[in-house]
Amino acid sequence: MRQRGQQQKSKTTAGSKLPSGDAVASSTPNQEQDVSPVLRLVGSSTKWVVGGSVGMALLLVRNAAVLNMILGALANALFNKALKRVINEARPDGAVLKDPGMPSSHACSLAFLSTFGVLALLFSKPVWWPAHLSPYPLISAILAYDFVSLRYRLKSGLHTLPQLVVGATVGGLNASWFFFLCELSFNENMVRLLGSDSVPLSVAVAVNVFGAVVLSRGIRKKIKEMLKKEP
Repeated sequence: MRQRGQQQKSKTTAGSKLPSGDAVASSTPNQEQDVSPVLRLVGSSTKWVVGGSVGMALLLVRNAAVLNMILGALANALFNKALKRVINEARPDGAVLKDPGMPSSHACSLAFLSTFGVLALLFSKPVWWPAHLSPYPLISAILAYDFVSLRYRLKSGLHTLPQLVVGATVGGLNASWFFFLCELSFNENMVRLLGSDSVPLSVAVAVNVFGAVVLSRGIRKKIKEMLKKEP
């Protein structure tokens, strides 16, 4: 009996393959109590701050470049989710989430948006950015925010360091090649498709709703519950 219990516990250690379907949540104590209040505040707010900022950017700016960035970010998120299912590596012992952890979805999405934004500030100034201002203070703030957010994921036991590094690498590489494709042709093609450089409000709202469903675990769970209740 003792050996069987030890074998069952070893199946869910970080870096191991998860059983098919949903992973088994570990019963070891969560590491949230070891996280400082400031780190917890910044890290736990990432999805709302980043998601809200991106959504508002499309609603307020509504041009082809921002639309392409968001569509690329959604494609990147879906690609990472597929990778997680294929690799099927467990999160650290004690993680409150039970899905696979490699590569980190948060790290991947954050790296994509940050890399794309930094490249835009360096090589193609956004229309809203004042021409006389240096972009480097904002770039430094973006990188600092990324570091704190990802450190929270590590300290709180949601991911291992390799899971965060691989996620950030995937997101950063995807953002790099997609940004330059946008500069070469995608933005011009989007303008032709829309008929102008102005994104219709209905399209902006639809993309935001689709993005919220794709990226929000809570929204997807609610939808599943609603579908199960239907006769």
